[in-house]
Amino acid sequence: MLRNLRCLGVNVIKNNYGGEERFWAALSHISLVLVLQVPWGIGLLAPISIVYSKRKVSRWVAFQSLQALAAHSITWLFAVVYLVAKTNMEEPNSFVVNILAGLPLVGIIYALLGTLATAMNRNFRYPFIGYFIERKLGITEE
Repeated sequence: MLRNLRCLGVNVIKNNYGGEERFWAALSHISLVLVLQVPWGIGLLAPISIVYSKRKVSRWVAFQSLQALAAHSITWLFAVVYLVAKTNMEEPNSFVVNILAGLPLVGIIYALLGTLATAMNRNFRYPFIGYFIERKLGITEE
């Protein structure tokens, strides 16, 4: 019961994963910086390469990287929609544009939270994404 106790997607109970596993999991979450800085979504290659290279070594790293890949893709799409809306709307400071500006910020906050949680040897799940990966794709973190 306590094993599944979570606060904002972070598991309260510590894991026994090694330093290299924690490093790759944290790197997959913090790679959102690359996703948002490199044009045309080429930064998504970072979590893709981590999933591909570490999927047979550690299921936990693969699970964390798949979550990061999905979350980074969604955040990147929100950022693109925001930029298109801001440049094409007649009133660039409208309520809709301001709401759209907050969506990528939520993705950034969760990516930082995921980075800190996995670096501190704790499980992390993005809301809805972790459930989808575990239930629908059949990939677990343990």
